[in-house]
Amino acid sequence: GEHGAKGVGRAVLTWESHRPLLAPPAAPPGVEAVALTVRRLRDCIRRDPPLGTLLRPVSGAAEWHQLLALEGTVFGMQGTPASARHLQWTRGDRRARTGSGQGVQLGAFQGARLVGAASLLHDDRMGRFQSVCVAEGARDQGIGGALVSALARWSRDVGGLSRVLISAERGGSADRLYAALGFSR
Repeated sequence: GEHGAKGVGRAVLTWESHRPLLAPPAAPPGVEAVALTVRRLRDCIRRDPPLGTLLRPVSGAAEWHQLLALEGTVFGMQGTPASARHLQWTRGDRRARTGSGQGVQLGAFQGARLVGAASLLHDDRMGRFQSVCVAEGARDQGIGGALVSALARWSRDVGGLSRVLISAERGGSADRLYAALGFSR
C-alpha cells in the first residue's frame, strides 16, 4: 500500500529472520514472497578490484544519473515512467543520506563508466548495505566482492560501526558471495 502510489507494478514481500528456518508469513494475493538471509559482518575478507577498475564514491549529477541507469537495468526497473519515479525517489533519499554523512555510495568505474555500485547507510548504532549491483558485462570479475570488501573496511576504519548487516535472497548467488566474504548468518 505504501508504494502503490509510486506506480510500482510488482509487489514483493521480503522476509528477514535471525532464525534461518523460520518461514515467511503468507503473502497477500498478487504478492511474491522472497525469503532473505540476514548476515552480520564479522571479519570481511579483503578483495581488491580487477585491474582497470577504480573504486571511489559516486559524485556529481552525471555519476548519480549513471547509478540510476545501472540499478534500473540490474534490478529490472526501467522502461516505465513509474519505475523511473520510484528509482529517483529511493536513490534521492540515499543521495541525501550519503551527502549528510549517514553513509557512502561507492562506485566501480572503468574509465568514466560506472560498472558496479554498492552503498552502506548507517545511523549511530548500525550500518546496512544497500543495492549491491554489477553491470551484466562486468560480472564474474570480482567487482561485487571488491565493493563489499571496501565498504566493510570503511565501516570499521572510518565509520566506527559496531554492527553491519547485509541481506540477500536465501541461497542465491549474492548470499553465497557474502558468506564467502566472511559475513556470518
